[in-house]
Amino acid sequence: MIGHHLLDVIDMYVQVVRDDIIKRLHKNFMMNITKQEEEALWELLYDDSTVIRPSDKSPGVVTLNRVDYEDEINKDLNDNDTYAESKEDLTMKIENKIKRSVEKMYKQQTITKEMRGFLLPKGSRPGKVQGNPKLHKKNHPFRTIINGIKHPTANMAEIVENELMENVKKLSSYIKDTTDFLRKLGKVKQPVPKNTIMFCLDVKSLYPSIPRKEAREACETALKQRVNKSIQTECVLEMLDLVLENNNFSFNGKNFIQTEGTAIGSHLGMNYACTFLGDWESKIFRKTLFLPTQYWRYVDDVWGLWEHGLEKLKEFYQLINSIHPRIQTELRVSTEEIEFLDVKISIKEGILKTDLFCKDTDRHMYLHATSSHPNSVKKSIPYGLGIRAKRICSEEDGYTIQRNKIKGYLKERGYARNIIENQLKKVDNLKREDLLEYNMKEQSNRVPLILTYSRALPNVHLILKKNQKILKQSEKMQKVFTEPPIVSFKRDRNIEDILVSKKHNLLFYRKEYGCTQCGKNCALCDHMMETKKFRDNQGNKFNIQGTINCKTVGVIYCIFCIRCDKNLYVGQTGDTLYQRMLLNFSKIKTKKTDDPVANHFCEIAHSTTDLKVVGIEKVYGERILREVKESFWIKKLKTYEPHGLNTKMDNH
Repeated sequence: MIGHHLLDVIDMYVQVVRDDIIKRLHKNFMMNITKQEEEALWELLYDDSTVIRPSDKSPGVVTLNRVDYEDEINKDLNDNDTYAESKEDLTMKIENKIKRSVEKMYKQQTITKEMRGFLLPKGSRPGKVQGNPKLHKKNHPFRTIINGIKHPTANMAEIVENELMENVKKLSSYIKDTTDFLRKLGKVKQPVPKNTIMFCLDVKSLYPSIPRKEAREACETALKQRVNKSIQTECVLEMLDLVLENNNFSFNGKNFIQTEGTAIGSHLGMNYACTFLGDWESKIFRKTLFLPTQYWRYVDDVWGLWEHGLEKLKEFYQLINSIHPRIQTELRVSTEEIEFLDVKISIKEGILKTDLFCKDTDRHMYLHATSSHPNSVKKSIPYGLGIRAKRICSEEDGYTIQRNKIKGYLKERGYARNIIENQLKKVDNLKREDLLEYNMKEQSNRVPLILTYSRALPNVHLILKKNQKILKQSEKMQKVFTEPPIVSFKRDRNIEDILVSKKHNLLFYRKEYGCTQCGKNCALCDHMMETKKFRDNQGNKFNIQGTINCKTVGVIYCIFCIRCDKNLYVGQTGDTLYQRMLLNFSKIKTKKTDDPVANHFCEIAHSTTDLKVVGIEKVYGERILREVKESFWIKKLKTYEPHGLNTKMDNH
């Protein structure tokens, strides 16, 4: 247990640092878009006739006619072998099913208390369908993605995927990434025979096509062979079934459930697919005497070498597509050069050579030099691109060509010539063989302070260092914080987030903002204000920020007294509003008069019937963000003492 003194020291440090940062914010800084560009941005955002989506597997975005986009998505969803339309949103039923299963597992002691807390869903929502056009393929088919963030099974899917990792890494065909592929290529006996054919296989629509029965059998075998069985195989299989059988989602007002395969976008993805394909490959290899001399796979993409002639390769290809009707592949072959991942492999006089490969649709839209990012991030762009080229290009001439291309691409993105050249010179001095080694990063023990980057921020490093003396008031904190916390920036929303994600949600998942009852006649329903607006004690009106009901998670709320006709208290909760208010009701019922809210409603002529609550803002983010928002609304609504009940030590 952390002592009260330690908590006081930490809270004081956080409060002082936060206030110092806010006080020193730069008020005059240049925006990186003009007023006209901003107006155009909002015009595009609210244009209901167009959809903007990222291109699949290449940078850049694609503007689509909304009707055409809907037709493409609906065509995919009408695949009766993979999806079925449901009459209602099944999310809450699925959430309750997951909760019952998790509680049973915990009661049977097959999962820990910590695992139980991780698996129990709250604030769930159905998956969201999105489609990304494949510009690099003929007729630009869509990759249909089901965004499973906040789905009831999301965390359970993550656990199952993690438990399958051990088996996947042991597969002979396994490739971790481009570096791993290059390392394996380097170990191929060369020169290769003159009749050697390079081939690539691409499994069509792998995730939705995986046959669940066969995949489950493969997963069971893999799980039983684990060395580290931190969770019992039967328990993991139960989780697997729950994830696969309850993948519900919505699109454009309609509800669906997936009946086969797994979703592109689900946490249960790569390792589940690779476990099945590992078993599928073993069936292939057992049915033929003619095998590839090399065969490696990155998820659904295969590269190999073949020495038995083209006709036998065609027979091998036919065998591959006969193993299971749902798993079909496309074949590419060449005796000269072929592309795999971001590598172009060629055979020259029996020697395998590699060069960097970019699709024709790649517009090289790297982070712009004027973008609102720390300078260290921008400097890392030319260096990172140089490292990638040096690692992949087996010939120095190839690297030189790619180096010149990088300079051209980055100049077009506004980078200064000297910055590009200085970073690339660092790469020039590196040895390719060193870049093919995996370097383990040293783990830092410094506590991170994660902030959303803004040009308005002051020098946060200096603020942390200046206030380090507060932490030294505690001997234990001196040991924990031997150095000031390290500042780690995350990016703010960018233009693509607004025009792609936000626009897509507005078009197909728009919910009217406001505060409502949950409709389940729960203990909070009678106390919930149903409104789209709320007012302060002076009569000024504000819009509800978000769609909020009793069961909404992550809320800033305001408690209102009917008898006093007054906003009394602003609070925040990371749990559901229902759970937080039950705590308040309990304090009132037990007359905890040391609590300001309970004390008020225990006064003469007051009772819980006088208490109303309104959710004023839905907050996506960590506790510190909710606390900042809470502080803002306390000041805005003037609910601090003596005008209201808020104090600095509030914990409602």
